[in-house]
Amino acid sequence: MFSLFLYAYRLVYMTQVMHRLRTSETQFTSLRRGANLTYTSSCADAMLLLLLCLKVARQLRFIRQCCIITRVISSAAASLLGTLLLLLVLLTACSTFAYLVGTNLP
Repeated sequence: MFSLFLYAYRLVYMTQVMHRLRTSETQFTSLRRGANLTYTSSCADAMLLLLLCLKVARQLRFIRQCCIITRVISSAAASLLGTLLLLLVLLTACSTFAYLVGTNLP
C-alpha cells in the first residue's frame, strides 16, 4: 500500500514539476525531490519483492520435490562456491589481460 501511495504521489508531483518547467522555461526547476521520490519508490518495491520471494520460498519448503532439491543444493554448496570463485578469478584475469593488451596498441 505504501509503495502504491508513493508511486501516485511521485506521479502527481512530477506532473506538476513538468508543467512548471514547460510554463516558465527561464526559471530554475529542481528535479532533486522527484529523483529522491523515484529512488525511495524503487527501494520500497525492492523490499516488497524480497518479502514476496521469501514468503514463496517458505511455502515451497512443504513440497517434497522442493525439499529434495534444497537438500541437494545445500550439500553441493561448497563445490558450487569454489567453482564460482574460480570462474571469477579467471574472468578477472582475462579482463586484466585484455585491458593490458588493448591499451598498448598504437
